[in-house]
This record gives sequence, C-alpha cells and structure tokens, in this order.
Amino acid sequence: MVLKGRYKKPGRCDIKYNAITLQHQLLHWVDTDKFISYKMGILYKALSDKIIGICIDVHKELGPGFLESVYKYTIAYEFTKNKFHYEKEKLLRIKYKDTIIDKAFYADFIIENKIILEIKTVRNIEDIHIAQLLNYLKASGIRLVSYQ
Repeated sequence: MVLKGRYKKPGRCDIKYNAITLQHQLLHWVDTDKFISYKMGILYKALSDKIIGICIDVHKELGPGFLESVYKYTIAYEFTKNKFHYEKEKLLRIKYKDTIIDKAFYADFIIENKIILEIKTVRNIEDIHIAQLLNYLKASGIRLVSYQ
C-alpha cells in the first residue's frame, strides 16, 4: 500500500480486512443465486476469528518476505500451542461414483475438521486461488456457509 510516496507495511487491520474480503469473495463464488436469495451466515465464526488472529500474529512477528513453508511451520506451532486439532498437508481425494479418481489435492491445513486454511505468499488473491479453495471445499465436503 502506498501512502504519500512511502511504502506502508500492512498492519493488523489491513490483514484482517484482506481475510474478511476473501471470505466474502468465497461467499459470492459459492452460489450467487443462493447468496442473493437466502440470508447466509459464516459457519464457525468464532473459530475463524481465532485462526485469523493467529495468522495476523505470525505475520506481525515474521513480517513479509518468507516462503510459504516458513509461515506454515510457525502457524502449525501456534495451532499446537493453542491446542487446536489440525491436519497439515491433508490429502483430499476425489470420489466419482464408486471409484476414487487419480487426482488429489493437498490442503495446507484443516482445522477442527471444519475450516480449510490455505497459505499464500502473494501480493493479491487471484481468481485461481479462489478456484483452488473451491476445489478443496468440494473435495473435502466442508461447508462454508449456513443457509438460514
């Protein structure tokens, strides 16, 4: 972010805003018709807020510039320290009718069997990143929203 010709390091609010924006982008991608037609709520909001807080704390401590593997390691450390049940590099297989097809995905983290966390060290979240998460959601059966 540029402010009066100087580079401004993203702060806690910027990162949380980006995480919330990504949640809303995913909501729009899930099913636009249902998004307009139904009142929806994000599932596991309290858990989601705790995860975002951990990610913000890790980023505040390390700052930008490391590879994804460094952030994954430190986030896993924080999950363990905070007694979260999680799986790292979780294999997600795709079932088609009565067979498992020879294509699989690896989610960076699945937390409490409820939330998928994919770590990205990119300047902007692109459509391909959202498509990747949608594949993970579909393959895992994890729900993103609750239709009320």
